[in-house]
Amino acid sequence: MPLYKIGNGEDLYNHLLTNSEEIRTHTVEVGESFWTIAKFYGLTVDELIAVNPDKTPEKLQIGDEVILVVPKPVLTVATITEVEYTERIKYETEIEYSDNMYKTEKKTKVAGESGEKRVLANEIKHNGITVGREVIEEEVLKEPVTEVIVRGTKEPPKTVATGTFLMPTRGTISSRYGMRRGRMHYGLDIAAKTGTPINAADGGKVVFAGYRGAYGYLVELDHGNGYKTRYAHCSKILVKVGDKVYKGQHI
Repeated sequence: MPLYKIGNGEDLYNHLLTNSEEIRTHTVEVGESFWTIAKFYGLTVDELIAVNPDKTPEKLQIGDEVILVVPKPVLTVATITEVEYTERIKYETEIEYSDNMYKTEKKTKVAGESGEKRVLANEIKHNGITVGREVIEEEVLKEPVTEVIVRGTKEPPKTVATGTFLMPTRGTISSRYGMRRGRMHYGLDIAAKTGTPINAADGGKVVFAGYRGAYGYLVELDHGNGYKTRYAHCSKILVKVGDKVYKGQHI
């Protein structure tokens, strides 16, 4: 815009801040959406979608890069404001080893908890957009709790079948193998609390691990000797198809 066409202060302000356009990228952070990003940069959602045809707004993921076409100002107005906010402190993880557990096993000894700190900083903005922060001071409000994971060191037993079966879990037998209500029942029902460990009745290979109709979440093992065993109504599956498991392994 020629200077002689600038009639007032508002025209001058708009000229200085919206003289041309430039392309930027924005990395998506926790809690952000197309709507919040567009609002932050003074754009509309439709404008954002138009320059990001490969992105689906409903499937935006943390870490995605969104393209922006924003005004490129002739003049950059920098402001520094003192701000105070809280920030999460990540917890660390320690590994301990136990010779009472197999190498394939691990358990959480202490659950990790994030800490929290108060931060006082100078927030730097260029034309109203935050471009950086300079920390003045920090105060820890809550110390993080270190996560402790225990891993086994014992060599696991061989995964070949032994030919005998052990009881796969602890509980009450609610229905035995045999005739039930006029029909053959080809299984042994064991009632137990949710989360009770289920173990392989003998060594073998996982041939199915997933959801299957009336079985719910199911693990099926082929023991390689003509026998297969199924473990139905699991609340969580710890193995995958192709895994070789040993007798008594938590599956």
